[in-house]
Amino acid sequence: MVLGLGSGSTAAFAVEALAARIAKGLRIAGIPTSETTAALARRLGVPLTSFAEHRRIDVAIDGADQVARGTLDLSRDSLLGRRIRFSG
Repeated sequence: MVLGLGSGSTAAFAVEALAARIAKGLRIAGIPTSETTAALARRLGVPLTSFAEHRRIDVAIDGADQVARGTLDLSRDSLLGRRIRFSG
């Protein structure tokens, strides 16, 4: 199974939980979206891969700062901040 590993505190908790499951035999590989997540995964022994090796992600794990009730519309402060910085 190939997992997309997002960034931020939610993804960090997920990487820690994955490391514990991997220690018990879970076989997965993660594609990190940030250097911070990649470093944490490497430190905890979570195998990493890339889109060059796997063109399909089975599940992606990430967090959202805001979700509109009853929809899948979400926002993330870091993404919003990047959009603001690069738009002007």
